[in-house]
Amino acid sequence: MNLVNLYKRFKPSYYQAFKDLTIHFGMLSSTLYAMWNTKESYVSYTLIPLLSLLHGKSFVIFHHCGHNNFTPNTTLNYMIGTLLGITLLTPYSWNYDHEVHHKTSGKEDNTLYHRKNETIHHTFNEYNNMNIIHKYITKVWRSIYLYNTIIPTTQYIVLYRFEILINKLIYGKYRQNLIIILWDCILNIIGSSLLYVYLNDIDLSFIYIVSIISSYTFNFVIFHNQHTFNPPYVSKDKEWTKQDSGLKGSSFIQLPKWLSYFFYGEEYHHIHHMIASIPGYNLKAAHEYLEKTEPEFKNIVKLSMTDCYHNLWLTLYDEENDRYISFKEADEKIKNA
Repeated sequence: MNLVNLYKRFKPSYYQAFKDLTIHFGMLSSTLYAMWNTKESYVSYTLIPLLSLLHGKSFVIFHHCGHNNFTPNTTLNYMIGTLLGITLLTPYSWNYDHEVHHKTSGKEDNTLYHRKNETIHHTFNEYNNMNIIHKYITKVWRSIYLYNTIIPTTQYIVLYRFEILINKLIYGKYRQNLIIILWDCILNIIGSSLLYVYLNDIDLSFIYIVSIISSYTFNFVIFHNQHTFNPPYVSKDKEWTKQDSGLKGSSFIQLPKWLSYFFYGEEYHHIHHMIASIPGYNLKAAHEYLEKTEPEFKNIVKLSMTDCYHNLWLTLYDEENDRYISFKEADEKIKNA
């Protein structure tokens, strides 16, 4: 598979990028205006689901700007990504951490101090060696109800303003220098403050925050399923390849057509991890092209929405059996040992 030729066929386009961005900003601004215009009635609350989905699409574009693939121009990608990050209350520097995720997804014992799976924090053996209190605390914060709602929202809105800086200072984790990371955080704080001033209403601010939380919740559920399924892809550092990380370690989620509009190609995550320089608006075409030309595409991991629901309970990596398991399975295994 020639990734260079694949990129040339599906590379970024100014026309497609600005066409999609214009439509998206039109829908987002219209929804915000409708929310503001109906702020004295309960009608404004009915706009939360639509605003949440639009925030989701904003995040996908924001994320592709971080991969420098939304437009062919690096400066434009940075400007668009920074602006969208303000609407999402998340600094652009999040993308620097996400870049490390692409270098380590499925890679065991990597040298970048990054988990091989972002949403799997412990192995079965680590869980088995915990005391009762530690196990209980782990089950609470890693429960699907807390981990997919408050945790990601806190992470994206609050912690990433400091965590990227700390990781840079302590581990030297990112190629971007400290000044750039600090500048991204300052820009986002200023922009988010101006956004709050613009809303200038407690009810509007509440609706906006609820829509952000809802968006991050659903997007995090999808993100978990992009890499957490059985059989897992876990490879030693020297055996790991970017192509395998995509085709074996990333899923193709079967989203409903109406929902795929808001995910902007993110369901084709196997393509994205194999070659992240292809923009979201071309991922479907790239998948369909490779499906016809590459035999190995017959074996990619396809997940239905039902599969995605069941995978939410996968919380530990069982090294002995090379599979992800739930806390319930782990407790039964410990009991029967």
